[in-house]
Parts: sequence; C-alpha cells; structure tokens
Amino acid sequence: LCGLKNKAMNIVEGVKTLKGRSVEIPDCGRNDIPELLKAHGMKTIAEIGVYKGEYTEVLAKAGLEVVGIDPWDEAVEYPYYNGKSNPQAIEDENYATAKKRLEGYPNAYLIKRTSMDAVELCEDESLDAVYIDGNHSFKYVAEDIASWTKKVKKGGFVCGHDYFYGNKENFHVRYVVDAYVAAHGIKNLWILGSKNSKPGEVRDKWRSWIFQKPE
Repeated sequence: LCGLKNKAMNIVEGVKTLKGRSVEIPDCGRNDIPELLKAHGMKTIAEIGVYKGEYTEVLAKAGLEVVGIDPWDEAVEYPYYNGKSNPQAIEDENYATAKKRLEGYPNAYLIKRTSMDAVELCEDESLDAVYIDGNHSFKYVAEDIASWTKKVKKGGFVCGHDYFYGNKENFHVRYVVDAYVAAHGIKNLWILGSKNSKPGEVRDKWRSWIFQKPE
C-alpha cells in the first residue's frame, strides 16, 4: 500500500479523498498507477516515451493493455544526447532492449513514431489513460498533454513523469502541467509521493503526476 500507513491510505483512496491542486499522495510511486486504473475498471493505456521499456513492462505485467510510443531517433529534436558520440546507436540499443524486454507480453505493443505522428493513429476518447514521459521541454510537453488528453475517455486519467521545476532549460514538465490544469479548470492534480519523504516511505526519485479528465 502507499499513502499514510497509519490510515491505510493507498493510491485509490488518495485520489478519492485528497482534493486540490498539486496535492500529494504520500508513500506512493508510479508503480501504483496500475492499481488505480484497475480499481476504476480501466484496461488500456498509452505510454509516451518508452526508452528501454522498464515502465512499459510494469504496466504490462499488471495486466493492462499498453501501447508504448517512442521514435528512438536521434534526428528528432531531443536534447539529452547532445555532445555524445553516435547518439543513434544509443537509440537503436534502447529500442532493441525495449523489444526484448516486452517480447513475452502479448498485451504490450510498441509504435516507433514520434508522439505527434502516433497520436493521429488513435481515435479520440479511445484510451482509459495515458502516461507522458517524452521530451521534457516546453513545446513537447504542451503538445503531448493537449493532444493525448483528447484520446483519453472522460473520467480517464492523464499521468506523467518528472513533476519538478528543473534548473535546466529543457525541463518544463511542472510549468506545463500546472498551466494546463489551471487553464482547463481541472480542480484536482495529484502528485505521487511527498516532497520531503521520511525514511522507509515509497517515493520515486522523480515524482509522477495525475489528473482525471473531466466527465
């Protein structure tokens, strides 16, 4: 369970009872998201930004039908390999690793396209949830949230990684998430894990965020 252990709060109860903007569900991480989705009878999720497929496997292992989307292409404007020799070789290796990791999961599918190319393949309100973890610079985070939220059913969950104010110019997730929920009148934004966790608490190094698409 995650949440306040002395109150036996888990992610499902946290989303149900904790209300407000940027409210924290303590002792909780992104590996608890499948529990939330299944508690709401949800089965399908798209993951934007797969890398080596570690989190894709978490979602698939939980029994969700997951589509992982990533271009694995250094030619796409992606700043994190700047200065490294042969970045495409790194991307090719990441793609091979992801395919190998997921080959035993018939409920996991990989689409080797950019997010904005892949979103055109998906019908509006056809997904139960989306998890956004692609390019973290402003333009791409804004595009991903605006475009993929349309693909999530009303009442479904829009989630993502790395909710923090970065010192680097290419980390804009928190700025965009905060602006989106404010602009769209979304009352509840949940952050998984306490900002200052206690020893023994579950907390991802980089926290995830969730909001529920209005019905």
